[in-house]
Amino acid sequence: MVCEVLAWVAAYLPGPLGELSRRFEPNSYQTLIGASVTATATFLALFFTTVGVVASTTYRSVPAEIRTLFIEERSSVIYVRGVVRALVFGVLLLLVGAFVRELSMVSIVVLGMLSLNAVLRLMLLGNKLFNFFDPSTLSQALPARFDRALRRVTTPATASDKANQVIAHHEASQVLRLYRQITVLLSQEQASEPSASRRVANQLLNISARYANAKGSIPTTGDWWGVTPSHPNWLTLDHHRLSMALATSTGVTPALEPDPLWVERGITDALNRLLTSLIRDGHDATAVELADRGSPLVKLLGSRLQIEEALLFAKTFTEAMVYAVDDDKKQPGGGQQVQLNTLAAAERSISSMTDLWLGYVHAVRTLAEDDLASAFDSAVADPAPPSEVVWDCCTFR
Repeated sequence: MVCEVLAWVAAYLPGPLGELSRRFEPNSYQTLIGASVTATATFLALFFTTVGVVASTTYRSVPAEIRTLFIEERSSVIYVRGVVRALVFGVLLLLVGAFVRELSMVSIVVLGMLSLNAVLRLMLLGNKLFNFFDPSTLSQALPARFDRALRRVTTPATASDKANQVIAHHEASQVLRLYRQITVLLSQEQASEPSASRRVANQLLNISARYANAKGSIPTTGDWWGVTPSHPNWLTLDHHRLSMALATSTGVTPALEPDPLWVERGITDALNRLLTSLIRDGHDATAVELADRGSPLVKLLGSRLQIEEALLFAKTFTEAMVYAVDDDKKQPGGGQQVQLNTLAAAERSISSMTDLWLGYVHAVRTLAEDDLASAFDSAVADPAPPSEVVWDCCTFR
C-alpha cells in the first residue's frame, strides 16, 4: 500500500522521479516476482536446514538456555527477518497483481531491493553458520547483555529503583549462568581449540575489569547483590540461641545477607574450568598466557580497594598452575615439564600478590593526596544520596 501511494505521488513529480509511477502489465513482472519468491523461499529452507543440522549435532545434548541462545543469535535473526520480508512482499505482489493487473515501478523496485538484500545477507551469514559448531561463538553477545544490566544499577536515575535492581540481577545472573554452561561445553570437547577457550576467558576478564570500575557506584543496599546464607559461629553465639539449639538437637537458622562477591565467584568458576581444561588437553602455554592477562585485573582490584575480589582471582590463577603441576606428574616422562610448571606456579603466585600490593599502595597514595576532611564535610552538607557523594569524593585516579 505504501509503495502504491508513493507511485501515485511520484506521478506529480517532474523529471526521472516521475517515471516511478509507470505501471506494468502482468506479463512484464510475473516472472520476476515468481523467481524472487522461489529464491527467498529456498534461502529460508536452506537456513533452517543448516540450523537443524548444527542443532542436532553440536547442540543435541546442551541445556535449553544454550539452545535458545543459538537459535536467537542476532545475525541469524536479522537474516531471517530480511528473507521473510522479501518473501511476504513478493507473495503480496502476486496476490495484488491477480486483481489489480497492473503494478507500479515502485513496488517492483522495492521487491528487487529486498531480494538483493537477502542475497547479500546470505553471503555474510553463510560462513558464520559453520562457526556455530564452536560453542564459544555463542558468547559474543553476552558481554553487551551484562553491560546493559550493569548500567541499570549504576545510572543515578535508575540505580535506586528496586524493580530495576531485580531485573538487572536476573539479567546478569543469566549471563553468568550461560558462561558457565558454555565453559562446561568447552571443557567436554575432546579436541577443542585453545583459541575458543582464550576467546571466552578474555571476555570474562574484560567483564571483570568493567565491573570492578563500576562496582563502587552500585547502591550497597539493594536487590542487585542477591542474598546468601550466613551461618553463625557457635563459639560467639548468644547463650539463648545456643541453649535452644543444644536442647533440641537442631542447628541454628542462618541469616540471609547480601552477597557482594556473587559476580566474581561466577566469573572465577568459569575461568577455573577453562584453565583446567586447557591444561588437561596439553595447552599449558595458553593457560599461562591467560593467567598473565589476569595480573592487571588483580592490580586494578587492589587499586579499587576490592581486596577480597582480588584474592579470589589470584587464588584462581594460582590453583590453575598448581593443577598443571599435578597433571604433569601423572604423565610418564614429564619431569622437565613438571619443573617448568612448578616455576610458573611459583611465579604466578608471587606476581599476583605483588600486583595486589602495588594496586593497594596506589589506592592509599591517592587517598593521601585528597583532602578527606573537606570531602567528608561536603558529603554531609550535600543533600544528594550518601553513596553517590562518598563515591565522588573517593574516586581513584
